[in-house]
Amino acid sequence: MSSERRSLRLRTKLSAVLLLVSLIPLAVVLVVYEVQVRKTEVAQVHDRIESVAAVQRTRLQELYDDFLQEFARTASQPRLVSLFRDFLRTGDEAVRADIQILLEEIREASPEISLIRLAGTDGVVVASTDPEGSVLLNPDGLMPELPGVGFQNRGEVFEADVIGSFPQRGPPLGKLEVTTSASDLEDVVTDFAGLGETGETVVAVRTQSGDARIVLPPRFADVPGAREIIPEDETEVSLTRAMAGDEVLLTDIVDYRGEPVISATRYIPGADWGMVVEIDAEEALAPFNRTRRTLLGIAAAMALFIAGISLALARYMTRPVDELATVAGRIAAGDLDVRAPSQRRDEFGLLATVFNQMTDRLISMTESVQQRVTELGRANAALAAAEEKLQAEAEALATSNKDLQQFAYAASHDLQAPLRTVAGFTAKLRGDLETSGWAGDEATEHDLARIEHGTRRMRELILDLLAYSRVEGKAGAIVVTDARPVLDDVLLDLETQIADAGAAVSVDPLPSVLADPGQLGQLFQNLVDNSLKYRSTDRGAELHVRAERDGELIRFEFRDNGIGIDPRYFERIFELFQRLHASDMYSGTGVGLALCRKIVQRHGGRIWVESTPGEGSMFMFTLPAAEKPRESST
Repeated sequence: MSSERRSLRLRTKLSAVLLLVSLIPLAVVLVVYEVQVRKTEVAQVHDRIESVAAVQRTRLQELYDDFLQEFARTASQPRLVSLFRDFLRTGDEAVRADIQILLEEIREASPEISLIRLAGTDGVVVASTDPEGSVLLNPDGLMPELPGVGFQNRGEVFEADVIGSFPQRGPPLGKLEVTTSASDLEDVVTDFAGLGETGETVVAVRTQSGDARIVLPPRFADVPGAREIIPEDETEVSLTRAMAGDEVLLTDIVDYRGEPVISATRYIPGADWGMVVEIDAEEALAPFNRTRRTLLGIAAAMALFIAGISLALARYMTRPVDELATVAGRIAAGDLDVRAPSQRRDEFGLLATVFNQMTDRLISMTESVQQRVTELGRANAALAAAEEKLQAEAEALATSNKDLQQFAYAASHDLQAPLRTVAGFTAKLRGDLETSGWAGDEATEHDLARIEHGTRRMRELILDLLAYSRVEGKAGAIVVTDARPVLDDVLLDLETQIADAGAAVSVDPLPSVLADPGQLGQLFQNLVDNSLKYRSTDRGAELHVRAERDGELIRFEFRDNGIGIDPRYFERIFELFQRLHASDMYSGTGVGLALCRKIVQRHGGRIWVESTPGEGSMFMFTLPAAEKPRESST
């Protein structure tokens, strides 16, 4: 890369750094303005909408109460109740006519009422101030406990239908519908005071399917995308939130047109009406947006000015670096005689002086490196020779171990032959003596018993040595092995010994491990036999076997309540031919635990013991798990 390109890249980086350092405070100011001023502006809009919503909600509640009062006055007419009860009992048409006359009188007495209809519980109209109207009232057959209010346009007139049980007190006899003028609701919806050019109040009722239906055409009902019915599952629409009973201030939400608005939602629970007071977000935040655009323009002009200053300053600061880069390029090409100009009295002059000193040291270090490379070559040759020697010694050690295993195996076999001869002659001698009628004396009986005991002990020792030598030489394959069936087979083989010892053996669920099944059985058998052998005479023998996960290993525990082990001998008991008790006290050859350790080590695990003398021991060992541990999710 040429020095000109290097200088350009450094100049660009320096310009960028200076520009960033200058612009960061400006960006912080803009961000603070964006957050704080917008927050203040939105809070002011919220206060304005909140005050309008409080007034409009009160007006709606009063309007709803007026509807119910008008209905209650009609439904509580004692004479109407009496006539209707007589008609239901007798079916007399004259009584029906009296009811018709009474309904007309009630309608004429109240200018707000335009229609009254009275029906039985089946919805069939009995009397009505509109004889040509429907013969069914509330055809869906509902009998609401509270009067329901519905709205409809009849020509130029907007009216409210209040339908409920008749009478209101006591058992219902039928249904009553009272239709009154709802012009006051129109006054509420068309009152835009305090809501600007885009604000409005929208009122909705719930349809039978649970959706929100706008009662009166809103201010912008004619714009494209405006909807009269808003589905219940569109929770991003403010009307849906109002019908759900949420009385909140919302900023990031849309209205029935799909336009972003700032709104306040209210809910009239008795009437099941939802009300939204809203202003388009664009109008509400217009002052803030105008100020922000002005600030962004000022910020852009400042950024251009700062960029020019940064570029000029970077060009001035990189000129000494260009000179130093040229010298470095010539040195890299092999010209070690060139030196950088160091006449300047600033940091760049000091840098040039240090650079020249570094060049002098480079010449000296080059000579030293060449000498070191020569010495390193000789050291590498010596290391290669040592590695070859170490490899040869490792192969010789492996051959020696193999020969030792073969020797132990052969010796064990060869030693068994004379032992069988001694045992056979001892048995024959005892038989001959018994055949000849010899009653025996204590000395001869003692000698024969010692020979037989020594023969058995020697045979056990040979068999243990044979098993010890086979751990490596005659081992089986390491495969996935279910530990529980292996332990069950061992306990079945030792069933007689367990019963004779009166021992209680308990086993927790055991997992699968990677092991040689045969050697795993030897390991289990030696540990169970060890617990039975060294049991306490003061209490019943107990043995509990369990296992648990330890990373990629399974840790097994064999816990008994036997005589225990002195901590001084925790390591010694795993050594070959090491015994802590005389053979006349506890039988054994001192090979069992050494065999356990060798089996565990072959599988890549370890074995150890924890014990308290007089209380019991716990032998523990680890084997590879059959399955890798599952990684936890976060």
